[in-house]
Amino acid sequence: MDFALFHFDAEEKLMAQVGYPPYLTQEMVGQHKEFKTVVRQCVLEFRKGDMRSVRHLQVFVEQFLKAHEVGVDKQLADWIRDNDMPSAASNPRGDL
Repeated sequence: MDFALFHFDAEEKLMAQVGYPPYLTQEMVGQHKEFKTVVRQCVLEFRKGDMRSVRHLQVFVEQFLKAHEVGVDKQLADWIRDNDMPSAASNPRGDL
């Protein structure tokens, strides 16, 4: 979860830096919010003793990250490349 939150924060900062279109930013931020909501719910259920939440979390995270990576993450990378944005300068550590 810590890495996901770090990654989401870095993506959202990058989108602001490069002037990513608001409607595309909203789509990405919406997915980030969905991820946080589902993960938090699974953690709460697990703390209450519901072991099914562990499996649900595993499946959700795996599916979410695959779809997110080939979907909105790729869309952002393509947009940066197509608009000649200096992505390396915006993200010198390569955190994304």
